[in-house]
Amino acid sequence: KIPHRNEFPVYGGVFHIDLVLPHATAIEVDGPTHFFGASERGGALEATPETLFKRTLLKRLGWRVVAVSYAEWEAARGSRDTQVQLLRRRLAEAGYPLEREAGQDAALE
Repeated sequence: KIPHRNEFPVYGGVFHIDLVLPHATAIEVDGPTHFFGASERGGALEATPETLFKRTLLKRLGWRVVAVSYAEWEAARGSRDTQVQLLRRRLAEAGYPLEREAGQDAALE
């Protein structure tokens, strides 16, 4: 288990971070309203300016931001292992200090 907080207020509640992990890590689970939809280039989702602004602001405030789109999460649905792999990959890409321990998915320092 990873200690976390849900719906963490930032800037006096102007923004909320979906999940906060140790090491100033923000996980944003971006639903359909965070995207314009499929683009002409390969059907990829394009984040709205508001979503990009929030990510940029959080980074400038010192947060490590990990974004997971609803499409990615839906693709991993039905397999806990696939969901764990998705989150571990995203956390590793963001430089989050993950460590494997026997019998656990992830442990923190």
